[in-house]
Amino acid sequence: MKKVLFSLFAIALSFGAFAQDSSMHHMQQDKMKMKMKTHEGIMMRNGKVMVMQNGQSAPLTADKTLSNGEVVSSNGQVKMANGTTTMLKDGDWINMNGTISHHDAKMKQKWDKNKMKNSSDSLK
Repeated sequence: MKKVLFSLFAIALSFGAFAQDSSMHHMQQDKMKMKMKTHEGIMMRNGKVMVMQNGQSAPLTADKTLSNGEVVSSNGQVKMANGTTTMLKDGDWINMNGTISHHDAKMKQKWDKNKMKNSSDSLK
């Protein structure tokens, strides 16, 4: 009788563990989606200027004015609010507030993963 009770107790605990694992997985997915939405900006990738908004990436086809007044053109030229200009280099990232990050390897990896995800979604 003790073996049966012990077995039932062990089974009940394992069901609880599976339920927690599933809810944790959903929470992690939600956090990742929120993180992707906060990574909005413009990146020079393989000689092309790409814009990331709402978790989607697309080529920049028209000038984009950022919240600080800077303007990013489709050729990668950034005109600062004070009138000076700079060119984005491959791997450079500029967020929608105008902060430029140069050659951030982590951002490149995230961009590549998201680009691959978006291209596989469009095939469906």
